[in-house]
Amino acid sequence: DRFACSKLYEGQGHVWCQHGMVPVPAPATLELCVKNNIPLHITDSQGEMITPTGAALIASLKPEFSPLPDGNITGVGVGAGTKDFKHANILRVYMMETQDVASNPYVDTVILIETNVDDSNGEHLGYAIEKLLEAGALDVYYTPIFMKKNRPAYTLSVLCEKDKESEIIKKIFEHTTAIGVKKQEIERVKMERKFETVGTVYGEVVLKHCQYEDVIKTYFEYESLKNCARNNNVGLYEVEKKVNTILK
Repeated sequence: DRFACSKLYEGQGHVWCQHGMVPVPAPATLELCVKNNIPLHITDSQGEMITPTGAALIASLKPEFSPLPDGNITGVGVGAGTKDFKHANILRVYMMETQDVASNPYVDTVILIETNVDDSNGEHLGYAIEKLLEAGALDVYYTPIFMKKNRPAYTLSVLCEKDKESEIIKKIFEHTTAIGVKKQEIERVKMERKFETVGTVYGEVVLKHCQYEDVIKTYFEYESLKNCARNNNVGLYEVEKKVNTILK
């Protein structure tokens, strides 16, 4: 469901590569850490402890960087490197069931980031939504408000995962006139979701099955309906009707 990682521990000195001797961290490793906000702790060990491949793996997982969460450890994996350091050269990975998941599988914690905007036009605000969703926001919406001097304005609200917080705030400052935001951790209650792909005469349609305890709902994924309708020059209703026929 999610990944958590400690800060990465790196050594010092130099290492030989295809291009000759380079400093540790290697340039590719350092670039990956910079671009993906991966925290580094430089130790006094001599030699390379994080390869570009390892940094790329962490970057692709997009983990939250935090201490080990509270919960039950259900599996452990350990890998040993071939270099000799003054410490054990191992990588250890846990599979865990955290306490919040164990107590309520429908509840998780997300970040709510908000700011009030009273000096931006609708085109800019619409574009900001697109960029925030591209950056990984879970949800973005505006609420009409009145501010000081009776100015009509909007509250921009963004929900995101903890590891996306910094990037989302940067996007807000980049694509709106906001010069400050407020943020808070909130608990979110959501239905469990499973996806199913069904074939129709118009193409494949994705169904989203949602469940909360004994409450079950099924929805059509809009993008798959739209693609079928566009590719066959028919209406969305026609595609929905065909899928409903299959489901019955």
